[in-house]
Amino acid sequence: MKIVHEDFEPLAYGTLVLDGAGHILRSNGATVNFTSTEAQILTALVSSGASGLCVIDIPVLLGYDVSNRSVQLVRAHISNIRKKISLISDISISLITVEGQRRYAIIPSVI
Repeated sequence: MKIVHEDFEPLAYGTLVLDGAGHILRSNGATVNFTSTEAQILTALVSSGASGLCVIDIPVLLGYDVSNRSVQLVRAHISNIRKKISLISDISISLITVEGQRRYAIIPSVI
């Protein structure tokens, strides 16, 4: 995926390209749009690499207090991101466990 920001170096991840505002994802000529919250989460997931982001860190990233409600909101956003990415790529976002912590991470497709 490549994230293109006006003032930042892009990050590469496969064939996906996320625009500077973080709202449009392109792959092989196909395009999907993201809300600003989805774009924030996706950008953070790409930046976190294989280690991913802790489930309770994402609400903090978005400016929410950590609560059951905020974690549920994050799960809904992750679900929407997964659906949108699946329209144009076989890259996925998985819930993994690392050292006892539940984390979301972007997982490349297995060929």
